[in-house]
Amino acid sequence: EHLLRRQPQFEVTLISDSNYALFTPMLAEVAASALEAPHISSSVRSFFRRARFRRAAVLGVDSSQHTVTIQNCETCQPTTMPYDHLLVALGSISFDFGLPGIGEFAFTLKTLEDAIVLREHPLTLMETADIVDHPAAPGLLTFVVAGAGFSGMEIVAELFEFIESALPYYPGVQREGVRFVIV
Repeated sequence: EHLLRRQPQFEVTLISDSNYALFTPMLAEVAASALEAPHISSSVRSFFRRARFRRAAVLGVDSSQHTVTIQNCETCQPTTMPYDHLLVALGSISFDFGLPGIGEFAFTLKTLEDAIVLREHPLTLMETADIVDHPAAPGLLTFVVAGAGFSGMEIVAELFEFIESALPYYPGVQREGVRFVIV
């Protein structure tokens, strides 16, 4: 957009399935309610004056026809867009290394949606532990984080603080029943 700002004959369209830019190093803080999502994200549209933004998933590219097939997030109908020049900027996805059970049972932390889902999980478990007989069902409040690097240590620290601050609101949850394991 900056390079073409004085050339109105050019049209720039950005297609992305998320409509925000994200500061991913602070996702753990959102997952643990230390920060709210708007503190680490900005609307993609706020960055542009001229460029168009389409929130959609790219389904395919036909380089011979110079078209991109997208699925609009609002209508869920595939549509085709023509292009003269195409720049593909790939993001990242979570990768489970083909380990059994990871895809079905593990939480990822790449998007705001991931952080929100992860935040709800310990709260749901604490709600459950609060109504079962004392002490909480063995293992119910055991949290295992795979990865002892910076991100793994950060999410454990944030979740520990989050759960510690929530414990007074759950009288049926015994502190001794809450465990964190880093693998």
